[in-house]
This record gives sequence, C-alpha cells and structure tokens, in this order.
Amino acid sequence: MSGMGPSTFNRTLALIVAIHNAAGVQPPKVERRQMPPGRTRWLTAEEWERLRKALDEESQLLREAAEFTLATGLRENNVLNLEWRQIDLQRRVAWLHADQTKQAKPLGVPLNDAALAILASRSGENKTYVFAHPDSGLPLYKASNRAWYTALRKAKLKGFRWHDLRHTWASWAVMSGVRLEEIQRLGGWATASMVQRYAHLSSEHLAEAAARVKPISLRYNAPRRRTQVTNSPTKGR
Repeated sequence: MSGMGPSTFNRTLALIVAIHNAAGVQPPKVERRQMPPGRTRWLTAEEWERLRKALDEESQLLREAAEFTLATGLRENNVLNLEWRQIDLQRRVAWLHADQTKQAKPLGVPLNDAALAILASRSGENKTYVFAHPDSGLPLYKASNRAWYTALRKAKLKGFRWHDLRHTWASWAVMSGVRLEEIQRLGGWATASMVQRYAHLSSEHLAEAAARVKPISLRYNAPRRRTQVTNSPTKGR
C-alpha cells in the first residue's frame, strides 16, 4: 500500500478494518493518511433542483433523505439510522447519542420548517426508523447506491458525493449569513478550523471595508511646492 494515494489508501484501509470486524478479529492499528486540501463541492439552487427531480424519479426515500440532509447538515449514517425516538416534534429538535457522533459527544439538532416537513411526510411509514426501506423495514445501508448514481447522471452532475450534501448545507448557511461558530456547533465539528473551508463564501463582514477602497493618485500625497512671490519694481520709482 506504500504506492497508493491518500484516498485509495484510506478506502483500502477501511475495507481491511471492516473485514477484520466482520470476522471478530482485532483490526490493525494503522493511521489514515491525511487528504490534501481541495475544493469544497456544493450545489447551487439550480443544480439541487435538477438532482431533486432526478432522485424523485428513482427513489422517493432517497430524495427525502437528501432533503433532510440539506435541512440539517447531518452525516449520512446519522440520517439513514435516525429513529423516531430521537425526535421531539414539540421542541423541534432531534438528538444524536454520543456513540453516533464522530466526536463521541451527544448532539442536539434543531429542526427547521424544511426538516419538519420531511418528517411529516415520513410519519407512519415505519415505527422505528425515519428513513426505513419500504420492503425490509430496515434503514438503507448506503445512500450512494444505484439509484443515487443514476440520479446524478440524469442531473448531469459529475464528481458529487452524498457527503457533499453536508458541504452544501454548510455553504448555503454561510451565504445566508450564519456565523462560522454557529455552523460549527450545528454541524458538530470539533474545531473552528474545520469550518474555515466555508469562510470564503461569506464576505458581508468585509463589505464596509471594501467600500472604502478608492483609486489613489500620488499627486495628492506629494508635498505641494511653495509658490515664491517676487516683488516687481514699481513704475515711476
């Protein structure tokens, strides 16, 4: 694995760990490789509308799970495995247990109108899971399934992953004026540096400073020459 890039290395390592766990064997302790910085992929409103329509043609369940992700910013596993007992409609909040978050800390998730609308449409579908498969009654194992990739082709979107829905939520939040520290808390990121990737999308706080930038001419800064006044001789003297 020495010649692998970080992405291939991490995927291979994840597969090895999964095989060990399935066999009941302690997986090897190998550190994941750090991914190089790259562009943050997010959807415009027009791109999301194309994807939403394509998802609805392929799978209503997948479309609703995607809409819920865009409304809450939750990770894939947290959405797919969400249970009704984790939701309080009266208080408009959902919560994740410590063993369900990357930071191993419980997380409260405020539910906006869009999230509540999805929950209302899912009500009565399954007594346990919010996004249960209609046939098995169990949550989807992966959202990135055949229906997802078919919808991406129909929507003419390349290089877009399910996890980029979370990036889209954060990007939309920043561009709507939500502060980075608020996004950090809502999204359950451990440090502020993890949300700095979205900072460039918000420039409102610099608008006043940008308005003060004007063309400068050096002649206004150069010291003015003093005009010498000479007394001309008076006629008749």
